[in-house]
Amino acid sequence: MKNSRLVALSGVCSALATLCLVGATYFSWGEVVFAVAAAVAVSTPLLVDGKNGLYSFLTYLASSVIGMFLGVSNALYSAPIVAFAMPAAMWKAFCESKREDGSRRVKAIWQWVVYFALCECAVALTALAVWAFTPDVFETIRSGKWYLLVALANVAVPLYHFLMRGVFFFARKAISKSGVR
Repeated sequence: MKNSRLVALSGVCSALATLCLVGATYFSWGEVVFAVAAAVAVSTPLLVDGKNGLYSFLTYLASSVIGMFLGVSNALYSAPIVAFAMPAAMWKAFCESKREDGSRRVKAIWQWVVYFALCECAVALTALAVWAFTPDVFETIRSGKWYLLVALANVAVPLYHFLMRGVFFFARKAISKSGVR
């Protein structure tokens, strides 16, 4: 795919991911839907061109900075999407893209190690963002059983992986039917 088309696709995907981040902040009931939509949006350039992850990274960077700035009123909803959902989806798209010889890029054990490392970093970054931007919410979480939230986040990693597997299946099908490649 030509670079100009990838730039245009990245711009559209960045706008969509930013809207999803803002939507997750103001419509907390749909956070999972917004997280998956934002994750697919930032991974789409990598799904289209598996050899070049730069456009996905730039899409992630632009949408996360603008989305966190616009959604800073409640970082508890937008920070997990920026810190875990979008990077994990980009990692999954990168791992699923094949080399030119048809072999896998990353072994399965390393994929899972990175998933759980991303989860732990996301929990820490979310706690830091909530502490910095909404200290009253942070005190509420800290006074409760916060360690259960960490355990629940680790249980959610395989569920998110399998959810993204299905979503990527349909995204690839839609991309191939649209003729974007």
